[in-house]
Amino acid sequence: MTDLKLPEKIRAYLGERGFETDEVGRSASTVLMFDDCVLKISGTAPDSVNEWRVMEYLAGKLPVPEVLCRESADGREYVIMSRLDGEMSCAERYLDDVPTLVKGLVEGLKMLWSVPLPEGLTDFSLENELDDAEKRLDSIDWTEKPDELKAEFPAAGDLLHWLRANKPEEDRVLSHGDYCLPNLFLENGRVSGFLDLGHCGIADRYRDISLGLKSLKNNLGGVFGGPVREGYDPALLFDTLGMTPDDEKLRYYLLLDELW
Repeated sequence: MTDLKLPEKIRAYLGERGFETDEVGRSASTVLMFDDCVLKISGTAPDSVNEWRVMEYLAGKLPVPEVLCRESADGREYVIMSRLDGEMSCAERYLDDVPTLVKGLVEGLKMLWSVPLPEGLTDFSLENELDDAEKRLDSIDWTEKPDELKAEFPAAGDLLHWLRANKPEEDRVLSHGDYCLPNLFLENGRVSGFLDLGHCGIADRYRDISLGLKSLKNNLGGVFGGPVREGYDPALLFDTLGMTPDDEKLRYYLLLDELW
């Protein structure tokens, strides 16, 4: 730890533990993995503060990391949290067993949706999400988007205008906010933990359904470098949920994700 510039409170907690740097996911944060804990170093953006507040609220309600020590210093958030049991649901053995993987995803969704919604959780209503998206427009590289998306919406602003004009009615629940396979941990096929809760708050349930389906498609389709696994039917998730899919709402939330 001698070569890391850490606040004294964080350094004192960690002592001279050895660590590895976590390279999974697309987070802009630095994540250091220790044998018995994790140190996440982030900027002081709202999602970084929201994450540790959500973990504290969900303690005892859902399997989330325990906040062991935290500090704000030099424009950064330092959070030491406990490690989760199990393994990421994008582990090879779950990608090779899609029915078990989908059951885990559905179990996680139902666990999230069962949590009461108190005052104080971040409001990720569509109005707020679209206002935030408008602030990000100049930073979105639209040239990297799929050709079919650009054919329908030549610029990010065109998509934002469509999203504002076509907001569906919202069915508000506790939403993870980044419900992708690396952020759901499974142990023996059952949910053992939720990770990366910076965008967790109150939103429509299709916010997580859409991201879960997109993550399934990408991981099973070899987008991240693994083998392509054939035969997955997206309807399996809805069948397991016991829901009739709302295709228009699903498309809406998938399009909203393009503004990240």
